[in-house]
This record gives sequence, C-alpha cells and structure tokens, in this order.
Amino acid sequence: MYLRRRYRIAATGSEAEPYVIEHSTEIVNRSDSAKSLATVYFNLGTARAISEGSMSSNYLNVGHFNGEDADFVPITKLTGSSGFLGIGSSLPQDEIGFAGRMEWSSVKNQFFASVLSSETVGNDLLIYPVESSADGDGVPGRPGISGSVGYDVGMLPAGTSEALDFQFYVGPKEFKRLQALGNQQDLVMQFGFLGFFSKLLLAFMYAIYSFVPSWGWSIVIMTICIKLIF
Repeated sequence: MYLRRRYRIAATGSEAEPYVIEHSTEIVNRSDSAKSLATVYFNLGTARAISEGSMSSNYLNVGHFNGEDADFVPITKLTGSSGFLGIGSSLPQDEIGFAGRMEWSSVKNQFFASVLSSETVGNDLLIYPVESSADGDGVPGRPGISGSVGYDVGMLPAGTSEALDFQFYVGPKEFKRLQALGNQQDLVMQFGFLGFFSKLLLAFMYAIYSFVPSWGWSIVIMTICIKLIF
C-alpha cells in the first residue's frame, strides 16, 4: 500500500478563504490482490482554553454535524465534573466515541476553531483529552481536547486507488467566514437558543463596521445604540 498526501493553501492576494487548507490523501494499492482497509482516522488537532473559567470550558470542545444537527462534547465530559451540589457529577474518561454520520467535525475553544469537512462522509469520531504541557519557562499549560474522525475506505482492488479530499478551516470563529464555507459550518459558533438575536446583533455590528472600520468603535457604537433603544 502507498499513501500520497497533498496540501494546498490560497495564493497571496487571491479571493479564496485564507484560513482554509485543501487536503487530499490518496491510498494506492500497488499489490497484485485486493486489499480490505480498516477505518482511516484523521486528527483534528488540539484546542486549549484561552483563559480559566467555566465559560471557556464550555466552548472548549469537539463537535460534529450529521447533516441535521450539530453536537458538541465539552472537555468537562472527559475531565469529570462535580456537578451542582453533586447533581450531574461525572467521572473522568480516557475517550468518548461516536458512531454515525460525520459531514464535518470540529475542535475549538472560545475564539478559534478547526473544522474538517469532506464530501466523503465519516462514520466514527473519537474524542480524548490532551495533557497539559510546560512552556519554555517550565510553567504548566492548560489541558486540551482533541479528536480523530474515521473514514471507511473499504475494499481496494489491485492496481487501484482511493482519494479522500478535505477542506480544513483553521482560524478565528468569525460567523461570516464560517457561514461562507457552507453545510451549516457556522453552527460551530454555538449561539444556542438566543441564536436569532445573536445573528441580528452581529449583522448590526458588521453594518457599523462598514462605515467605521474599527471593531472596537463598532462595539462601542452598537452598545450606545442598544442603550438608547432601551
């Protein structure tokens, strides 16, 4: 068996999304007989918390989209939790697995996300914790979370090949960028039940930014407008 891997990023100055890596893995059967391959796994990378606190823990997760709904598993499901007054407590786990349709999968923290998508549908997702590592000064870092998505290649006849093509977004959690990727990848934002109002406020802020090209001032102006309305 032979593996050929290719990577491509947008050329400087092009209109293509600069945070997307186009990746292809080609599996070639060079033998004289058919080969049955097990599931091939692709790692999503590792995400770590930006800061301490429950908010960043909730957004430090691995998720997947099955074509209808997106589901996210926070790091607390792996590290364990004492719950609220003992209610909802859970023990640490080395791994959490999902079997089913995976149209895209993600790993993210509060501000950045990595999203792996493909026209080939995955069938397995493994989620696991990543131990904290020390920095150059020997100060322990924060623990992380990672995941690997499985794709079933199946039987590969002699002298044939099978290619798996991916689009890998690695960048900031910007709604417009994620929405432009298609297939509801903007669900990575996790707006929740207040999603309608969140999107409305984002649209308002983008409108202000088109006239005042400063995110800081756009937030200030939007806040003033909301105060005046109420």
